[in-house]
Amino acid sequence: MKIENMPTNKKFKGNFGTLNLSIEKDGSTSGNYQNNKGQLKGTISNNIFKGTYTNAGTQGLIEFVITDGELTGKWKKGLNKGAMRGKWRGIEIIDEQNAAKILEQTIKVKVSFNEAPFASEANEIFLEEYLYPDIKEIIVSDLGMRPNLFDTTYQLFSKIFNQGITKEDSVPYMEIDRLKNFNQSIISRKNSYGIDLPVWFTIKNKNRQKIMLIGMDPLRQKSTEGEIGKVASLNTPYSIHHRVRNNYYPSISLLASQYDIYITDVFKLFFREPEDPDFVSNQNTSFTELAIHTKLLQKEITAFSPDLILCLGKQPVNDGLAKIGLTRFIPSIVTKIDNISLTSIPIYAIPHATGLASKHAKRFMEEKNRVKHNSKTYIVDAVKLILDK
Repeated sequence: MKIENMPTNKKFKGNFGTLNLSIEKDGSTSGNYQNNKGQLKGTISNNIFKGTYTNAGTQGLIEFVITDGELTGKWKKGLNKGAMRGKWRGIEIIDEQNAAKILEQTIKVKVSFNEAPFASEANEIFLEEYLYPDIKEIIVSDLGMRPNLFDTTYQLFSKIFNQGITKEDSVPYMEIDRLKNFNQSIISRKNSYGIDLPVWFTIKNKNRQKIMLIGMDPLRQKSTEGEIGKVASLNTPYSIHHRVRNNYYPSISLLASQYDIYITDVFKLFFREPEDPDFVSNQNTSFTELAIHTKLLQKEITAFSPDLILCLGKQPVNDGLAKIGLTRFIPSIVTKIDNISLTSIPIYAIPHATGLASKHAKRFMEEKNRVKHNSKTYIVDAVKLILDK
């Protein structure tokens, strides 16, 4: 039955939060979501909605279809026609008691929405389009990635993030011999290759402060000893596009609700030595001294123009920023916050939130700054300490 044949109100829940729709007999439709932060209006015909939305000062185009109680849609910022990369998916809420269980099965999310704070808001600004052309130009021209591979990879990242997918059907790869500006004699005939591509949570013309998070490199698990690889798996720093059950995402989503966020690695490539898998690329000085690392990072800083740079661990400071004249060598910075900037951009380094460095993070918060350590809000708490200094 066509839902526009008679006036009705409908309620949906999905990766957009809760959506309330009011549908008139002639198909005119209005709605609100995210506790009235977002509004939409348009028309429904043959169960297909086409219209516009406004949310947090932004507006754009949105389309979705409602079939057998499921809503599947797409959206884009701006009112000009173009590719709609944002995704909506949810279910109609009829029985509140069974809604959560049905929703979990429908969109394959294995945690409740409350376990991923600000998830709906973050969806609106993940990989926002205005920064996309600049980052694409950097990765294509300086890393050597094919333009179509860049586009399809970021479309996959967006899909995984927006739909809360926990397991990928396939992982994108890039051939090692495609890497430009890398010395092939240094990087070839290795294994466990990985490349992390930057991600961002931004709102154009919103006049928010910008924070750039810099990690070390795209850590990958060990391959079979002696195996020689020819391709690098593509991912994001801290696998942040896999927001479900991600240790870093709670802090990142909280930051993104207040600041523009850009996340990258100082080394975009990672590898292991086939005969000694414990010897990794960031221990290879011939690799870490390559000029391409500095070149990429400098271009990213210029494109994003951050107000604050926050490094997770000391190596992004020592091997990245020091070489582009933004700071000086710091032998150890894992137990306290120090302002180490020599330019107008404040640069700070804090311990990693997870893994072996987690004990340093706890010590850093509780012993050095008298703040209770919470792994889910650690980065947010550190930023507050920095901004309060």
